[in-house]
Amino acid sequence: MRLTLSPISFPQAALFGFDATEVTFPAHRQSMATFLLSLSVDDAVDRTTSDFNPSVAKAIEALWAEPLTKEVVAHRSKFQLNDSAT
Repeated sequence: MRLTLSPISFPQAALFGFDATEVTFPAHRQSMATFLLSLSVDDAVDRTTSDFNPSVAKAIEALWAEPLTKEVVAHRSKFQLNDSAT
C-alpha cells in the first residue's frame, strides 16, 4: 500500500522540526509559519491545476529561503520528515 502525503505536509513537518531540533524560529517569519500550519490540502492546492495557490507558493518559498530551515532539514532524523511513504 502506498501512502500519498498532501503537498503541504513537507513544509508543515519542517516547521514542526524547529521545535524538535530546538532551533529558534525567526520572529519575522512567524506569520508565514502560522499561515502554512493552518492549511489543509484543500486550502493549499488548486484542484483544477494541482498547483499551489499563489499565496501558499510564496509562503513555501519564504520558508525554504530561510537559512535556519536548511539547518532544521539537515537534522530531520530527529523528527519525522518524509517526502513520501510506502
